[in-house]
Amino acid sequence: MRYRILFALAGPLILWAGYFSAIYGLQAVGCRAGWDVMMLGGISLLRLTTIVAFVVAVSVSALLYLPHRKVEAGGETILPIARYVALAGLASTIIVFAGVFWLQMC
Repeated sequence: MRYRILFALAGPLILWAGYFSAIYGLQAVGCRAGWDVMMLGGISLLRLTTIVAFVVAVSVSALLYLPHRKVEAGGETILPIARYVALAGLASTIIVFAGVFWLQMC
């Protein structure tokens, strides 16, 4: 039970750190491999792969938030805090990584 609470509190932010490493590692590898000049349907392969990684990250973060959204705010457990941590993980994922849509890749 205590591991579930620990994961509920730390999991979303640890996942965000994993997303950060994965997306920017993907971007670095793609720049080095020349994916930014390979076009696939009018969009560079690098941008396409980072957008897919962004969508996966947001989807996983949203799925992590869904079980916590119905937790009562006035309860005696720590689960209401877990709800806000999951929401913070989702919001930070969207805010930080949304730049893959418009920022220069390399």
